[in-house]
Amino acid sequence: MAIVTDVKKVIVIGGGAAGLAAAWTLRRRGIDVALLEAADHAGGRMAGEVVDGCFHVDVGAQIFSTTHLITLRMCRELGVELPDSTARAAVSIYRKGRLHEVNLRNVLSCKVASPKALWQAFKLARMLRRRREDFLADDYARLLDLDTRESLDDYGRTHDAGELLKDLGEILTISLTLSPPERIGALYGVLILWKSLFTGSANRPLAPQRGVGAFARALAGACADDTRLATPVERVVVEDGVTKGVVAKDGFLEADAVICATTAPDALRIIPDLPDAIRHSLGKITYSRCCHVVFGVDGHPLPRRHSIVMFPRIPGYSLAVYCDSTVMAPLSAPPGKGLIHAFGVDDDSDELFALSDDELERRVIAEIRTFAPAMPEETLFRRIYRWKEAVALAPGGTMTEMYELRRQRYPGVRGLFLAGGYMDVPGVNGALSSGINAAGDAERFLTEGGG
Repeated sequence: MAIVTDVKKVIVIGGGAAGLAAAWTLRRRGIDVALLEAADHAGGRMAGEVVDGCFHVDVGAQIFSTTHLITLRMCRELGVELPDSTARAAVSIYRKGRLHEVNLRNVLSCKVASPKALWQAFKLARMLRRRREDFLADDYARLLDLDTRESLDDYGRTHDAGELLKDLGEILTISLTLSPPERIGALYGVLILWKSLFTGSANRPLAPQRGVGAFARALAGACADDTRLATPVERVVVEDGVTKGVVAKDGFLEADAVICATTAPDALRIIPDLPDAIRHSLGKITYSRCCHVVFGVDGHPLPRRHSIVMFPRIPGYSLAVYCDSTVMAPLSAPPGKGLIHAFGVDDDSDELFALSDDELERRVIAEIRTFAPAMPEETLFRRIYRWKEAVALAPGGTMTEMYELRRQRYPGVRGLFLAGGYMDVPGVNGALSSGINAAGDAERFLTEGGG
């Protein structure tokens, strides 16, 4: 083992949403912390890229929600503006060969979903609203009885909601998790349905004026003094069940506690001495896959009533979602310019991954032009992001297992804490929450004499 080069109270591995939230929380509480990020920038899947000095491109996550209370609080504390005047984007879905805007008239006329699906939605809403307080609670532990081994697809069949999932649930889960209902755990899927279908105006999309990347930059900036970029961690050192530190490119960095805020597969790779029970639980975590393509364009080629378009799985069609992000984030592009985002997911993303960048550009533009002929064939620029681990999917039973691991303080290993979307409700808000929770757990560990 190399000579010790530094000593920190807490080392945080990974500068995505969870890692940044953990480092920021520890820093605010006066705890010595070092954040180690393998890439040359922080932000992870909520990062942003500035193109030509004026286009603010979100590389992953694009919107927040009014139900994301932790995210909204952090935005306020970091001075990231989320104006009340943010336009509500018009959402359309593809059904029976056409695009239909999601509005009350189209819902009631059964253009968006079949009469049977609407009846199933009514019954499911009535059932779920009996547990409204559980859904509104900050702690999802009150809903763990729904975290069976079922997928959302299984849940739909056993609760007479199959038609609802076919008409609306599949489109929602593919658009929000980048994966179909059969790969998503029942609890995670029900949470998506609750927030999307049954909370009304309480669940509105929001975005910073310059996109989600502006929030990531603000959070990364607040942690900059404690961050080491381009510093991959090779191994977390655990000896006799006690965490000693990490091996990074600079050698061995000693720490009293380590927060691993990477993906679950990366955690398994860099912590070889995890107890078998923890390894077994982490090994169940799966992720969606996504090919994200962004174009800078002149004008706004998408019809305003179809500024966000969601698709079910359509044979021969690769895209699950496309949108113009300037509708929600008006300062993300110069006046008169648009930012068109397109997402291919799951098996379709694998096919897109295999294409060259030029082939991918031509294919995606052609598919968008099928429904938006004004989409130009020649664009100002393109950006392509191939995410092979996009969103944690919380397969059935895993939310309970992750909750129990944290409640039991990760039995068999002291001074190690996990953070990431898979440790909470997956998504940006859940990742931020998991980072804050891990920071609190580490602080308690140190206070109790663990260091």
